[in-house]
Amino acid sequence: MVEQLPVKELVPGSSPGRGADDSCGTDPSPSKRPGMVSCWLHWAASAIFHVYTMKRYSKPFPVSNIARREPTIDPRPEYQRGPVWSTKQKQLLIDTILRDLDIPKLYFRSVHGGNYEFEIVDGQQRLNAIWGFRKNKFKLLKDSDPIDGRDVANITYQDLPQDLQDKFDMYPLDVVILEGASLDEVEEMFVRLQNGTSLKAAEKRNALPGNMKYFVRDLAQHDFFKLCGFDSKRYDYDQVAAQCTALELNGGPCNIRNVELEKMYIEGENFDKESAEAKKIYKVFNFLKTVFQEKTPELKKFNVISLYLLSSILLEKYARFENPQKLAKWFIDFETKRLQETEKPEDERDSEMVAYQNYTSHSTDAQESLEYRNKILSRDFFMVFPDLQPLDETREFSPEQRLAIYRRDKGVCQLKNRCEDKKMGWDDNWHIDHKIPYSKGGHTSVANGQLACAECNLAKGNNG
Repeated sequence: MVEQLPVKELVPGSSPGRGADDSCGTDPSPSKRPGMVSCWLHWAASAIFHVYTMKRYSKPFPVSNIARREPTIDPRPEYQRGPVWSTKQKQLLIDTILRDLDIPKLYFRSVHGGNYEFEIVDGQQRLNAIWGFRKNKFKLLKDSDPIDGRDVANITYQDLPQDLQDKFDMYPLDVVILEGASLDEVEEMFVRLQNGTSLKAAEKRNALPGNMKYFVRDLAQHDFFKLCGFDSKRYDYDQVAAQCTALELNGGPCNIRNVELEKMYIEGENFDKESAEAKKIYKVFNFLKTVFQEKTPELKKFNVISLYLLSSILLEKYARFENPQKLAKWFIDFETKRLQETEKPEDERDSEMVAYQNYTSHSTDAQESLEYRNKILSRDFFMVFPDLQPLDETREFSPEQRLAIYRRDKGVCQLKNRCEDKKMGWDDNWHIDHKIPYSKGGHTSVANGQLACAECNLAKGNNG
């Protein structure tokens, strides 16, 4: 029976492609959620005006038929996640089928043209398990009870008795076929069908409509990610790509938690991949690809985000980095030093590195964590590369340069024409002085800067 799907219902606390507990909250009204007005308007507009145009009908497919059709079924359309089921989960499904028990419906989208007849909307893990078992890729459970009086423990499909093979092959899979479904409609249905399961936030965002999703999805394919110390089995590349995009759009550290990322996807529905921001993001990733030219295990997710921030600043504000590979060596040395610090007795550890370590393991996507990690990384970087000069050189030292000079000089005045090794705290009134005066061609660089107390620096200026 063919069924025309109805106009979408308004469900308080839910929104297209999201469950009731997601970023717009249980009350989508603007008065209850400051800063979420655009999210609410998007929800309201799509809920009121969007009408499903797809049709659906149910059709039973024997397992043997599904196995034969495998080459014509796309197991991973762009909104799907990768294989995540454990072997035990697959074994339990096959056991369920052999015992003639019910399993949930499968949802296929009918596609026309190309290499496929259908694509899987829901049921990817179940179909992969069925196909895998039929190809003898895994065995049944070692402690499986007999089926129909036959011992089936720890055997493959080809070792099953013939009557059990026939039973498995003839098992009817209840398939719902979606006809005439647009990509946005099927992606929304995918999220709704997954509601209540263990889909990660990045997987849910991958099924949202709009340009931002496609931009992040393409960015996650950048060759740089192949060099990182993590994989993308559960859209981790997309997660990091989305977080870096959010940082660039914000112009620096900000909260990049899932709720902020989902808001970015919604507000970026018409995001222009040719915009200046988009080009800058790719420029940074291209730079990181030149820095790291081989697999680098130290490139964990939190480190990639921190390196993105630092690299974005370098490309925007500082002169061309002549030897990018030196940056890779600096980063690996920094990570080695950080990990060595954790092995020291507690009373011998550097307090700032202890705090940095804490921020790499807790709340790594919070603005406070990103700001602190960026401060420590930038300070260490400019101490190792003190000659790096700003692109548009001025008399003023940048915050990153000031911090590096302050730490290098250990908070002690270097001029000493009115004091004797005056020690200054971070919040005291101190200056950064050009060793070779700026007026005489001295560069605004860490190498040419020195810490000075206000009294000594002003006295130097008065003396010409």
